[in-house]
Amino acid sequence: MALVAYSDSESDSDRATSRPPVKRLRHHPPVSNPDVSHQSLPPLPAAFHDLYATSMRTATHDDPTLHAGRKRAIPHMDGHWPSHLYLEWHPNSSESSTVETLLQRVQAATSNFYRTASTTLPKQHIHTLLLTPLSTRAPLHISLSRTLPLPTDKRQPFLDALTARIRASGARPFDAALSGLKWVPNYDRSRWFLVIGVRRSDGDALNKLLLSSNQTAKAFGYPELYSQAAKGNGHGDGVDMSGTWGSAADAVLAIDGKSQKTDLVAAKDDRSQAFHISLAWSLEAPPDELFDISAEQEVKQWLDQEVSQMAIHFDIVKAKVGNAIHSIGLSPKRHEEKGILG
Repeated sequence: MALVAYSDSESDSDRATSRPPVKRLRHHPPVSNPDVSHQSLPPLPAAFHDLYATSMRTATHDDPTLHAGRKRAIPHMDGHWPSHLYLEWHPNSSESSTVETLLQRVQAATSNFYRTASTTLPKQHIHTLLLTPLSTRAPLHISLSRTLPLPTDKRQPFLDALTARIRASGARPFDAALSGLKWVPNYDRSRWFLVIGVRRSDGDALNKLLLSSNQTAKAFGYPELYSQAAKGNGHGDGVDMSGTWGSAADAVLAIDGKSQKTDLVAAKDDRSQAFHISLAWSLEAPPDELFDISAEQEVKQWLDQEVSQMAIHFDIVKAKVGNAIHSIGLSPKRHEEKGILG
């Protein structure tokens, strides 16, 4: 559409009368709940998040410069699909605010250390895992496996076997509580992660799900996550949070004045002190004084007063195979059905 040109001889009043009437803006009442933009809109289904869970591939080879210096832990293998089993957490606005404040206090304590301490160590740069590259909330997770390179013909048999084991494990939907915070290295100590611990849940669901995942991985010839054999080798199979949380005492209940354990896995399969959620990462190791970052006063205060009060609900196990996400729902406990005679 061509622009309308007015001659210099036209007066301002003539121009005003030739313009279309201005539409009145409609004012909407403010939304009281920031998580809900319109009360009539239904919430997005959980599977919606899986549609955009894979980042766009930016190179056909491992290039650390594209990933802030990170290196691929497992080299790419043609005909194999990197796969990972996990429990996913999408924090809401309140939960996001709580963990973001926790990370801010960690960053403040770290900056204060380098400002006041006399050290020649390289400064630790902390990268958040709470936000995506587009600064939107990122999903967090509890790992249930290592990265497993599945061949194309093994993808469906693996998923079928995993589903069957989870169904038979007796693991039910559960609420998880958070406790403890520290820096831990990856397997080859090329990267450090700031992790928050996940306490042992009712029904020992986390251990049951890890056991199902490990049994499936082992059946297909892959190493287990948090295996005792790997710990014996001394290279640290994952995270060891000994003495912080997750002891068997967490699952002991007092019934009729006597201590009675809940439905626990066998002691040899107990990995309660390893479950965690990663909040940030760094290529530099933290100074010795900040290894147990939860001892810092401001951090400890926020952990005790705010973070420990959160309860995260899990009812789905995610299996990421290549760029496809598969969801395995945890069955709720069946109620006993009674006949017409009771």
